[in-house]
Amino acid sequence: LKLGKKAVAKSVDKVYNATSGMAPEEGATPGQTLATILDARNNVWVVYNNRIVELYSKNGKIVKTWEEPQAITCICTVGKYVWAGLTNGQIKVWDSSYDVSALWKGHHNAVVSITAVSSRIYTLSADGCVSGWHYKCPIEWNEKYASWILNQASKFVNTVQVTVFAGTWNVNQMDLAGIRSALPRWVESGAKNADIAILGLQEVEMGARTVAESIVKETFAKSMQEKGNLAAQTWFQEMLGALCRTTNNQWHRVGTRQLSGILLGVYVRDHLKTAVGEVDTCSVARGVMGVGGNKGTVAVSLSIYRRKFLFLCSHFAAHQNAVAKRNEDYMAAARELKLSNGEDQEDIGGSYQESPLLRDTDLMIWVGDFNYRVEMPYAQACEASYNGDFKSLQSCDQCLKEMSKGNTFVGFKEGVLNFPPTYKFDKRTSTYDTSEKQRIPAWCDRVLYRAKSDPRQVLPGYGNLGPKYVKGFPSEPVTCCLQTYSSCHNIVESDHKPVYAVMNLGLRSVDEGCHRQLSVQAMKNLDSEKPAAGDLGVEFDESPPKDSQTGGFTIINNGDHDVVYEILNEDERSGAFLPNLVLLLPNGGLLEPKTSGAIAVGVNSDPSLSENIHRLESICLRVNYWVYGRRSTTAKSKVITTQMSYERYFHSI
Repeated sequence: LKLGKKAVAKSVDKVYNATSGMAPEEGATPGQTLATILDARNNVWVVYNNRIVELYSKNGKIVKTWEEPQAITCICTVGKYVWAGLTNGQIKVWDSSYDVSALWKGHHNAVVSITAVSSRIYTLSADGCVSGWHYKCPIEWNEKYASWILNQASKFVNTVQVTVFAGTWNVNQMDLAGIRSALPRWVESGAKNADIAILGLQEVEMGARTVAESIVKETFAKSMQEKGNLAAQTWFQEMLGALCRTTNNQWHRVGTRQLSGILLGVYVRDHLKTAVGEVDTCSVARGVMGVGGNKGTVAVSLSIYRRKFLFLCSHFAAHQNAVAKRNEDYMAAARELKLSNGEDQEDIGGSYQESPLLRDTDLMIWVGDFNYRVEMPYAQACEASYNGDFKSLQSCDQCLKEMSKGNTFVGFKEGVLNFPPTYKFDKRTSTYDTSEKQRIPAWCDRVLYRAKSDPRQVLPGYGNLGPKYVKGFPSEPVTCCLQTYSSCHNIVESDHKPVYAVMNLGLRSVDEGCHRQLSVQAMKNLDSEKPAAGDLGVEFDESPPKDSQTGGFTIINNGDHDVVYEILNEDERSGAFLPNLVLLLPNGGLLEPKTSGAIAVGVNSDPSLSENIHRLESICLRVNYWVYGRRSTTAKSKVITTQMSYERYFHSI
């Protein structure tokens, strides 16, 4: 049985669709219900997993339907507002008119849960981070609060300096025994003072069997690629040993990925081990039949001091004239790379789309044999290479040309190519190819990097504050300064020369304990803001509502602030909830200033419950209500009828 990658993927999709309720037709979109909530106006929100949101009135009529640009993962009612967590870590808030009143970046990863507790809203992200918010923040964000918390930033924000060694080497199918002695010479060129090492290899253990294994693993068991086969594990361990031999055994392996002959290992020093988390890997194959691992990209994603890093290693299409194919290899990686828990790429139109993995990363370092060539006659290119005339070679470099056109490595930077082309050499020499093919010298092997610049994103959760609040902060979550970019021209074991870069990073880190203490104080400052006296009049009319055939009462808001209330069915003698005995319409809602709300109270007429009802002398109804802007709390109780009573509790948000 022969199955291509696309055929297998299509079959898996059909099985998933059949078991998950999705329509089987080609191009059909999922329509499963993700969440339902009741807002303060007693309207029902229905959120679907295809980003569709429907709003229904209490009578079941549809009020509004729209499609969200970003998928909602969780949603809850917060007073007169509705808060939602999104897959990109943002938090979105709608007001009572169903207009968006706030949207900000609350987390680095998807928000998976959101809940309201009194005046606090807590959000949980996929990386385990929990954040607490005041109901006014940032809906009623004011300059006094913003300036207060950010003026304290020097107490909890600091910059950590980290040095990175990033290297790439195409070993030309050499076995480990033939390369082992060269590995320490490669890494010692820049790893002695490094805190992080990123080592990428290409053409390791190549052959038909390895390519076939890669196709099977990519199709059926991608997780096996993370650990790598036995040979890959030996290579990863050997690279770790080379690092330790040059720097006194202070390194740890934190992430690895294999795709056939492409290997990527990420290592950190002892002092950074506890700062590293959220390690995950992925790959995109682009080789034989479009799925073989002899060409493609592997990636390791991780966080350091809660800043997101993505390290990649690639081997793109070969041959002098295959520029378009190399561009396609880059585009495929940028578009298709996705972690095991990552979100799918959305089709937003246009020829170039990056996956959320690349878009949301603070810093990317991309190494590999990208195979871009120099467009110059062989003899002329050799002469320029031997004579150190690198500028003339750079003017003919395919990669630099395609980057300037926006066709590859969009937004990436590279150091100046002030070293000889790294391909192709006669084996065990530093002489460019003298075979019949006479391959033109080229910088096939490169190290590129890209830092995300967003000066508004001072800290997660503080939204887009504007320039006056970010003065003195670095413009990027991670700053990157290239210190060295070179090759190891004296290493002759392969037909490629190893390339490496040394970078100095500045990581903006946060003392979370200090930040929490200051945030609590800021929230207390918001709580202490009291409205003018005499405008909190909330009253209860014990008379049954007009035209009501059952009991009931009316809540009246005579104050100048919104009042949100909820009614619980509770037997005060046992504390047991009795939802089947008491019928309430409505059981909660929002009262704007100078308005009232009628509450109808009845008893369930189900015959099976009548015996239990007759045993009750009274039924207690507890009414909880919140008045915005008030800190004090009081409690009251009132009996309405001999058969039903309610308690009133006064809370504040």
